[in-house]
Amino acid sequence: MTTAQPDEARPRSRMDPRIRQRRIAVRRDEGRRRLKLVVAALALLAAIAVGIGVTRSPLLDLDHIRVAGADNAALADLTRATGLHRGQAMVDLDEAGLARKAMALPWVRTAKVTRRWPDTVIVTITARVPVAALPADGGGWALTDRTGRVMARALVPPPGVPTLAGLPAAGVPGTNVATGVGPSLTVALALPAALRDQVATIAPDGAGDAQPGDVALQLRSGAFVRLGGTGGLQGKLDALATVLRQVDLARLAVIDVRVPESPAVRRS
Repeated sequence: MTTAQPDEARPRSRMDPRIRQRRIAVRRDEGRRRLKLVVAALALLAAIAVGIGVTRSPLLDLDHIRVAGADNAALADLTRATGLHRGQAMVDLDEAGLARKAMALPWVRTAKVTRRWPDTVIVTITARVPVAALPADGGGWALTDRTGRVMARALVPPPGVPTLAGLPAAGVPGTNVATGVGPSLTVALALPAALRDQVATIAPDGAGDAQPGDVALQLRSGAFVRLGGTGGLQGKLDALATVLRQVDLARLAVIDVRVPESPAVRRS
C-alpha cells in the first residue's frame, strides 16, 4: 500500500522563463494603456475647462453694439427691445432670437443680428416708411406704412405724408389699421410727388352715387376729386394731373376722373 505524500512533499512545476517574461510584458502594456487613457481624459477635461474659461472671460464680452440702416437714436429702442447690453458673453447670444425681438418694434420691418468676434454685435435694420397719416384713437395722428401697420404716432403729419380722413381711428403702434382703410391707403401709395403736394386729404367718396370702396381727394385749392374705385388707378391719376395743368384751380369745384378717358369738370 502506498501512502499519499503531503503537499509540501510534492514537486512544484517550474514556469518557463519566457512565458513569465511574456506575462510581465503584457501587464506592463496594459498599465501603459491605462495610464495613457487617464492622461488623455485629464487633458480633455483641462482643455474643456480652459475653453469655458476663455468664453466667459472679459476678452469675449460684448463691448460694442452697432446699428446699420437706422440712425443712432434707434439704438436705445433696439437695446431695450432685445435686451442687449455691454458685458454679455458673446457665446450666449442668440442671433435669430434677438432679430425677432427687434422686429417686434412697430417701426422695424426687417432685422438681422450678427456677431462680429471678439466683442461686437451689429443690428441691421430695414425701417418702415410712413406712407399715410390718419387720426389716432385718443388724439394725434397715426403713421402707417404700406402694409397698414401703425408704426408711430405724431402730433402732426410729417411733410409729404398724405392724410386720410373719414375712416376709423387707428390704434396704438404695432397694430394694423381697419380693413376699410385699404382703398384710401392704396391711393396714398400711388400718388406721384407732383400730386401729393396738392392733396389735402384722401377719404372714402361720400357722394350719393358712390360705390363701396370709391375714394375721393380734397385738394388744397378746395376742389373735390372723384376717383371711383382703385382699379385703373394710374390712368385716373394721370388724367387728374392733366386736368390740373390745364384748368384754373381757383375756379374748380369737382373733378371727376372715374372714367379717365373723359374726365368731367364742374366749376364753382
